[in-house]
Formats: sequence, C-alpha cells, structure tokens
Amino acid sequence: VGSHREAAAHYAAALRHAGETADPDRLALLEAYAHEAHLTAQYAESIDARRQAIDLARTLDEPLPLGYNLARLAQPSIALGLNDEAEEASRESIAILEHVPPSRELGIAFVFQSYLRMLSRDNADGVRWGERALELAERFGDDDTVAYALNMIGTSHLMAGETALGSDFLRRSRDYAAERDLHFRIANAYSMLASGQGEMYELEGSEHWAREYLAFAAEHEL
Repeated sequence: VGSHREAAAHYAAALRHAGETADPDRLALLEAYAHEAHLTAQYAESIDARRQAIDLARTLDEPLPLGYNLARLAQPSIALGLNDEAEEASRESIAILEHVPPSRELGIAFVFQSYLRMLSRDNADGVRWGERALELAERFGDDDTVAYALNMIGTSHLMAGETALGSDFLRRSRDYAAERDLHFRIANAYSMLASGQGEMYELEGSEHWAREYLAFAAEHEL
C-alpha cells in the first residue's frame, strides 16, 4: 500500500526467523524481500537476497524460480555498477527459461534483457526484446511486466531520438500501472520520461516529469 521501507523491514524480520531451511516458503520470502529492498534503494541487500534465492532454486531444482531470480538480479546489480554480473545473469535466465514451456517468467527475463540493451543504447534490440516481453506478459496476464515492457519499448525509442513515440509509450506505461496501483512502475515511467527527455534536450518536459517523479517517489517511499 506504499509503505515499502516498512515492508522490507518486515520481510527481513521474517527471514531472520525462517532459518536456513531449503523450502519453497523461504524462497518466496527471499524473493519478496529482494523486491522491497530494491524498491527502497537497499541494493546490496537486494542482491544478497536474490543470490540466496538463486542458490535455493538450484537446490530445489526449480527452473522457473531460478530463471526468475536470475532475471531480476540484473536491476540491483546495475544500480551498484555490477554490469558484467547483470549481463551474465540475464543471459543465463533466458537460456534456462527457453528450455521449458513458455511462461510468465520468460517474459520477465525478456524485459530485463530489454532493460540491459536500452542501457547500452542498443535501442533497436531494446525495442525487440521489449516487444517479446510484452507479448508473453499479455498472454500470461502479468500486469507488472506489461507496464515495464511498455516502459522499455518507450525508453528505447526515446533514446533513439524518437521522442514523441517513446514518450507516448511511457505515458501508456504510466497509465497502465496507475490503473493497477503498481507504484514502482508508475515511478519508472516518470523517471524515464524525465531522464529520457532530458537526454534529448526536451528540458521543459524533463523538468515537469522530474517533479512528478520526486513527488510520487516521496509519497510512496521509493
């Protein structure tokens, strides 16, 4: 409901009492804590929880959570400059998930590959991976990945100089996320509109979206 620092603290407390058991319940706690830690910029803690989740998924021989957690390791890793680890984890997640039937998790793996390609300014590939992610996310009803895929498609277009098209996708991402109360994806859209338009020297628009982002992030502990 917007208290993300409190949520992270509760998950951390739960994990302290969960012990080191190799079971799906602990895996779910690690995934949830990694997510909330990332939302609140506790990137080292998020990475540590993701790595534990990856090890546990390997122990349990569960390819879907293994691929999922490898995919999601990319974002906090990038935040701390661990780009090589992010790239390696993303490639491994896709390799694992493409060897099992199509899944929601494969869409997530595709969208984080789109994120990495966008950051490298491989804009055409960013769009391509984003479109593949969007198709799977819509098929499996994964609202979070739909919002993020629209964001990555839009940001990739924007960074390629297609300002109007990219901004339109990002506003679609914002509206889609707002209808579903996906706080982090709303913030993502504001952030990328601000930074992307700034890189294109659309400075008035950039400042508008930066102010929207800062107000929303403060209100929702992001």
